Amino acid sequence: MSGLLIYDGDCGFCTSAAAWLIDQFPPEVRVESWQSLDISEFGLTETDVQSSSWWVDGDGATFGGALGIGLALKVTEPRWTRLAGRLVDWRPVRPLAKGVYRIIVTYRHRLPGSTDACRMRYDLPAD
Repeated sequence: MSGLLIYDGDCGFCTSAAAWLIDQFPPEVRVESWQSLDISEFGLTETDVQSSSWWVDGDGATFGGALGIGLALKVTEPRWTRLAGRLVDWRPVRPLAKGVYRIIVTYRHRLPGSTDACRMRYDLPAD
């Protein structure tokens, strides 16, 4: 099982969340800021990565937003985070998870660990 979680390294909240996730993933899963990657390798644009985190699975498929976080959580080590990932990825819960993700992203500049750089520069994609 391999994968890559891409986050916004300019956002303090995102960086804090990514640092926590690093300890939850098995060693073969990478966590990288988009600023340290050639995002075009994954078919992503700057607008994509500035408006959402992204999960790249072992086959190279990309998943943004709540679905990406859910899929990433499904490969974590603690059982409760894997269960959270399954819940986020469960079809009946996906619309709620998407809404919660949008709220978090919209107000991430007000969350613990955030800075003014956490303010959204773009609207979230409609998916």
